[in-house]
Amino acid sequence: MNKHLLSIYTKLVILVIFFFSLQSCGTNDWSVPKALKAFLTLVDQIDDDNDTVGGFGAGAHNQTEWNIVDEWVELQAGQTSGDFTSRVMDAGSSVSWASIMWTPQRPLYKELPDNSQSETAYSEGNANMTGSVLLMHMNESDGTIEDTSGNNNDGTAYGGVTYGAAGRFNTALDLDGTNGYVEVTDDDSLDIGSGLTIEVWIRPDGSGPVIYRKNDFVLTTSNFTLYTNIGETGTLSDSSFGAQSIVFNNSYVNTPVVLVTPVTDSNGNNYPIPAVSAVNTTGFDVSLCVDAGSSTCEATYSQETAHYFVFDVDKANQLSWIDAGTKSSVSTDGSSTSLTFGKTFSNAPSVWTTAQTYSQGGNIASVTWADDDMTTTGVTLIGCVHQGTGNVCTSGQPSETVGYVAIDTNTADIDTFQTGFSDISNSSWTPAAFSPAYATPRVMVTQNDNDGWQDPQYPWARDVTGLGMDFRYCEADGANYCDSHTNEKTYWFAVEDGDIMAPAETINYSSGTGSWVLLTAVYNGTTMSLYMDGALVDAKPVSVSFLNDENILIGRDGSGFFDGMIDEAVIYNRDLSPAEILDHYRRGAVRLRYQVRTGSVSPLSTSWTGPDGTGATFYSELSNSTPGFPFLTLTNVPDNQFFQYRAYFDTDNVSYPPELKSVEIGPEHYLERLE
Repeated sequence: MNKHLLSIYTKLVILVIFFFSLQSCGTNDWSVPKALKAFLTLVDQIDDDNDTVGGFGAGAHNQTEWNIVDEWVELQAGQTSGDFTSRVMDAGSSVSWASIMWTPQRPLYKELPDNSQSETAYSEGNANMTGSVLLMHMNESDGTIEDTSGNNNDGTAYGGVTYGAAGRFNTALDLDGTNGYVEVTDDDSLDIGSGLTIEVWIRPDGSGPVIYRKNDFVLTTSNFTLYTNIGETGTLSDSSFGAQSIVFNNSYVNTPVVLVTPVTDSNGNNYPIPAVSAVNTTGFDVSLCVDAGSSTCEATYSQETAHYFVFDVDKANQLSWIDAGTKSSVSTDGSSTSLTFGKTFSNAPSVWTTAQTYSQGGNIASVTWADDDMTTTGVTLIGCVHQGTGNVCTSGQPSETVGYVAIDTNTADIDTFQTGFSDISNSSWTPAAFSPAYATPRVMVTQNDNDGWQDPQYPWARDVTGLGMDFRYCEADGANYCDSHTNEKTYWFAVEDGDIMAPAETINYSSGTGSWVLLTAVYNGTTMSLYMDGALVDAKPVSVSFLNDENILIGRDGSGFFDGMIDEAVIYNRDLSPAEILDHYRRGAVRLRYQVRTGSVSPLSTSWTGPDGTGATFYSELSNSTPGFPFLTLTNVPDNQFFQYRAYFDTDNVSYPPELKSVEIGPEHYLERLE
């Protein structure tokens, strides 16, 4: 065969190979066919070792270095910033440079994954979003604040909220500290069981609440508090002396203490005494016994209303400022019965009492009050039954078991709790104002004095509104009316109707101002912990049950507002481990960013640019919303023969430097093989 025919034959073979190579690549794949790659030289566009010709070793370090043990580029010891400039990559002719992909040791400068996804690609620091019930990146420019956890618990912004502030990741919300906040409507998907984690980046300009759910928790710039339900309130009405059964809304392990006080005055100064009995873990019986100067309760009377309070002895007694319990065999003839508290208070408390039994055989019910001799360890109780028109307590009547709640009003920390007293004489109705006002107040009145000695003394209230009430105590010295008498100190407290909530435990700290900080609050069923920037601040044992029945507020609580910026707010219905918490801090506090440039001659002298074609922007994992390694499209990059990238390394903590294992530039480019 002559040389001409051989040349034609060779070309035909090459064309056939080329044809089948295109088929193997797919109809939409215009990359270099596999068969032709054998005739070309691949441009080295990957840095993954310290090679001095085609790797990191061929670039230039500025406060960075190659770690020969771990085989990655990192900051030099003690440095918080630095950069690495790559070698110049030569494609042999003018080509497009379309993508940059890199492999960090862990996700850096990257928002947490959406839709409860879990990362697996990274060697360390993969985020496990299992249990996330709320995730807000705060990247909106207006309108609804999106929940990207997959639960659609979107939030509504109110008041002084500025969108688009420079965030820890992308953008943040800037709250004005006056009336700006975000509200998330309660939903079953937000329910918390035995595990809770609250995680949020903040940059405070002042102080205030960060994330709050009434009756469950509050995270502020200075404390993390978990609430516990120490009881409940309710209302009852009656117009005849007949027991009615009250069923508790909540569950109680042990028999709680029940306090009752009348709050109307419908029977012309005839006092309606609460006759409580059959108290157990599910409810109690109660009658209103009107004392009209006879030996027995009035059979019928004008309708009266009373407020009742139920205190959980197990939960209340875990707190330092309250003691709830019962005292058996309290005499009812006006004599004294000594009561020792179950704890020692910091200050002498106020004491509210109601008999938990009715043992009077159809006669007038008993009333009990505290003498003013109370100390930090105990008090004297006075019990009294007033039969007929005498001016002293009736002798020879059965004793009663009395329920008491002692509260150190100087340190009490009950949600919506207000208290006060007045030294009242002559049964005068005395006004008390509430500030702040209530929606539906419930009030309890008692006496902590005994200047009248054995005179029967009855405290109660009337005209209760959200703004205040009138209260007094009445000495029934004679017949069916209140008499003039000596001064007696009469105490009251008020709470909002519903559950009686109190902080179960609090961890105090200071977030500071002016800098970004990651707050992570955790409860694992037995212990609450607070982490700041991934480090444990404090942990305390506590036992709480979440009610899960209120909206979540971001940037406010019941009375105050947060001043500063909020970003990347997350709530989980599980407790994150210390390792996860530190990993989440590092992905925000440690950063890897890139800029690139191209040119027609080497070395390059053109400017470094980011995605917008200027030096003001960077390529980073802020744009990586996948659970895998970053693979970003290069934009505003001119086609040219030569290419170079620069990697910027930054950290807020020298203990946690960024680590870069490889960089790859795409697409693949090929040179003709030199013979």
